[in-house]
Amino acid sequence: MAGQTFLLGEQKIRPGTFVRVTNIGEPSIVTGAQGVAAAVIKASWGPLNKVVTLEGLNEVTPNFGYGRGPDVLRDLFRGGARRVLAVRVGNGGLPATITLKDTEETEVVKLDTLYETSRAFKVTLRDSLDITKRQLLVYDGTTLLETINFDKGDAEPDALVDAVNGSSVYLKATKLVDGNGKLAAVTDQQLMVGSDPTVTGESYVNGFTHLEAEAWNILTVDSEEPSVHAAVQAFVYSMIADGKRVFSVIGEPTSVSLDTRMQNSRSFNDPAIVYVGNGFVASGEVVEGARAAARVAGEILRSNYTASLTHHVIQGATDIVGKLTNAQIEKAIQSGMLVFTPNPNGQINIEYGITTFITPTADYDEGWR
Repeated sequence: MAGQTFLLGEQKIRPGTFVRVTNIGEPSIVTGAQGVAAAVIKASWGPLNKVVTLEGLNEVTPNFGYGRGPDVLRDLFRGGARRVLAVRVGNGGLPATITLKDTEETEVVKLDTLYETSRAFKVTLRDSLDITKRQLLVYDGTTLLETINFDKGDAEPDALVDAVNGSSVYLKATKLVDGNGKLAAVTDQQLMVGSDPTVTGESYVNGFTHLEAEAWNILTVDSEEPSVHAAVQAFVYSMIADGKRVFSVIGEPTSVSLDTRMQNSRSFNDPAIVYVGNGFVASGEVVEGARAAARVAGEILRSNYTASLTHHVIQGATDIVGKLTNAQIEKAIQSGMLVFTPNPNGQINIEYGITTFITPTADYDEGWR
């Protein structure tokens, strides 16, 4: 902390400016290749166990919807990632579905969501202002997602099926029977809600395999479970053994006791693992755990190779989640735990850009922190 004194040769725990200055070398930093993040997440939308390449923040919602998993993707972009390779994991689940009738009450067309989901979709089928056309409007709650136009006439089931399968990014259509050829109008008809896939620790391990052949720099996950974090470390180690220069940023929420968080951070002792131990508030939202880890990963990705994240200000952050005393900050640093603190200007910054590597080994010295 600014203003403190120290003895010649003393190694301070917290980075900063002190009264007496001596050459103690460069501060430990977190560095990484610029650009590409990989993320393995749980979501209520998107293809299962497949890599989806996202080029910007506006592509997250159409491809993966909402929830903590998609929020992790958003935080990567907010931090500065230029590209994200995302994998939605899980097994099972059911699509949402609805059956449309003709004007004689015969079920003629079945609509299913493209993916297994618990999202509450609704549809409206109505005449268009163009008297030769009809429209299918697709909603997520009250949000209009897409409008599909099709020909009005005596073969409307066929026309709707062709239009949906040819242009919809949310639905697929199947014709059941011809019926009388004229579809009955519906207004705000909710699809029978489906279900999200089941996600376990093994789901994440399977998701990692889809990233083996991809080019990326930093891996993060939306899981805050220590067992999944251990699997992340094992996967990153295997990638490094294969010659790739990659690492991971993970985090736990402040609902986990500080002592437990510090112990979990110390347990990695790995220059390829960054552990984020608290969070911040931005735009009225609490960002901690997996989301804070994703934000740090994004900040690393937009930094220069030789830049340090020590005292790096988090844009848009207004408060600390999980505030720490000076003694706790020093203990966190000694545990290899990256934390957010306020700087003298009241801005929220990264206290010290470190990895979890705290104990030198035969292969790695202090410089690998």
